[in-house]
Amino acid sequence: MSITFEPHLVPAPVFQLQPLTSYVNDFWQYLDCDKQPALKDMRFLADAVVIPDEQNRNVLTLALSIEGFQVKEEGATNRFMALGCVTHFIMVDNDNTRLEFPRLLDIALPPFNMALGIVVGLARGHLLPRFQGSRWPNFILPIISVQQLSKAMKQRDKLRADGALEETRTTSQGENSPPSE
Repeated sequence: MSITFEPHLVPAPVFQLQPLTSYVNDFWQYLDCDKQPALKDMRFLADAVVIPDEQNRNVLTLALSIEGFQVKEEGATNRFMALGCVTHFIMVDNDNTRLEFPRLLDIALPPFNMALGIVVGLARGHLLPRFQGSRWPNFILPIISVQQLSKAMKQRDKLRADGALEETRTTSQGENSPPSE
């Protein structure tokens, strides 16, 4: 079962996603190399996990893990860096009032997951290859409000329910007839 979301039901973003606190754990592993490889010889893999807190819906946590590989001339690879970052985000409105995030189920739906994708993309862009020490970059992202997201989803569900209701009325008239294949 797939869930679709109609973007035209969603008003323009008026809220922001801001970093609250960060913890970065970085360590370097040099294998068969005495210095950091040149950027042209480096390749990166990154993954991110979103960790919503159902007890405190004012904070959303993003865990980002990154690994670096050195590409050697003979085609072999050499892992030289691993980095993990955990950042806690808050959502605020234009008056800087802290808001609640959607529940876990809603986070998987567009456009919210698209906003989180921007967060991850910016994080990767800032951390690689320009990561300097253990400071998280300071950026603010536009994001849709929880109220607008909820309203749009309710409107979508109502439209679907009305359509399903019409189908039920139509099929119930021929209730005693055998089902058509």
